[in-house]
Amino acid sequence: MKSAEPLRYAGFWKRFAAYGYDASIVSIAAILLRICLGSVHPFLAHSGTLYLQAAGGGGADAMLNLWDGMMDWLDQLTRDSAFISAPYTILFTAGSWQATPGKRFCHIMVVNANGSKLTLLQSTLRHAASGLSVVIYYLGFFTIFFTREKLALHDMICKTRVVYGRTTAD
Repeated sequence: MKSAEPLRYAGFWKRFAAYGYDASIVSIAAILLRICLGSVHPFLAHSGTLYLQAAGGGGADAMLNLWDGMMDWLDQLTRDSAFISAPYTILFTAGSWQATPGKRFCHIMVVNANGSKLTLLQSTLRHAASGLSVVIYYLGFFTIFFTREKLALHDMICKTRVVYGRTTAD
């Protein structure tokens, strides 16, 4: 990003939309990873069997087994998503795009307070600090509404900004 241009800060809803795109990409990658590891969603794997069991009088037990299987699968999927999202976020943010694909689609990117590109270490620290925003019941994201530069808690900690713009790589 050219330093002569004034920084235009991206607000909560633009960042939320970008997060939605990224969460979808990461979720699809996690599902594909689960499939590659041989774990298929229990409903897809056993739906016919469970339907027959339910029709034959074993319905409550069959439904509880389905529910337990689905919860286990979702738990695995959540862990896989966390495993995938860290390198996804860190590498894209520190890369030439300076943004994840979701941010790029929304025409926003992450920069230092002075408008320069983040290093790999800064991107890693920012991702770790974003966990703090989540752990405190997502309150760290609501500071975006109340700060002039639309800063989330992890932006304050790491001295980063999410701004409108395109990199010189575009």
